[in-house]
Amino acid sequence: MNLNFAFVFAAFLSVTEAAIRNRCQANGVVALSFDDGPADYTGQLLNHLSDKKVKATFHLTTQYLTDPNVQETIQRISSEGHLVGLRTEPSWDLFQMSDDQIKASISRQSQVMAEFLGYQPILIRLPYKKYDDRVLRAIESTGAIVTVHNL
Repeated sequence: MNLNFAFVFAAFLSVTEAAIRNRCQANGVVALSFDDGPADYTGQLLNHLSDKKVKATFHLTTQYLTDPNVQETIQRISSEGHLVGLRTEPSWDLFQMSDDQIKASISRQSQVMAEFLGYQPILIRLPYKKYDDRVLRAIESTGAIVTVHNL
């Protein structure tokens, strides 16, 4: 992991304990993240990030991991030093799932990505406004850290 990226990640995680992380603690530090990928333009985005020597977090689903193009893109994301987090699957309705179903689904998704990447993602992005305190507590009990954008 790039030393500057490690600093940004550490600064991001050192925010006081809260259900949702949405800002870095250190002044002048920005955490750049992308959701719901990889997409058709992820390769071009990776080229731009590489040109600028910028690292980002990509919150990915596991639903298309059987696609060789998706596998190649995710491996590139990881090999270029970007952080991979999870994005809940679009088909999940977290309000309708029990706590045990949420925990099992997050754990399963995390394990699938861990087998693919070689490490277990700890950051997770949830659908916009489709969660509540109960859902957050269930997800946090898996060891995942919930993140959202603030800009």
